[in-house]
Amino acid sequence: HLKKGLMAGELASDVFLLLGKYKIIESKLAENLAKAVGFRNILIHEYAKIDNQLVYRYYQDDLEDLRRFGKEISKKFL
Repeated sequence: HLKKGLMAGELASDVFLLLGKYKIIESKLAENLAKAVGFRNILIHEYAKIDNQLVYRYYQDDLEDLRRFGKEISKKFL
């Protein structure tokens, strides 16, 4: 990001939003991944009681976002 003159995000979720802003990944994918960071924080830091059904839904529904991220980044940089 420094070579391209892109700003750095303060939060982990900002990284995905910046990738979307600069059209490195699709903006909708960036939003989804930024939300996933928030969910990860809930799981890791135990901010709330963990709902196993919610974890399962994220795993089933949102795993494809990680695959799409890998494909989009690979197309741009490999």
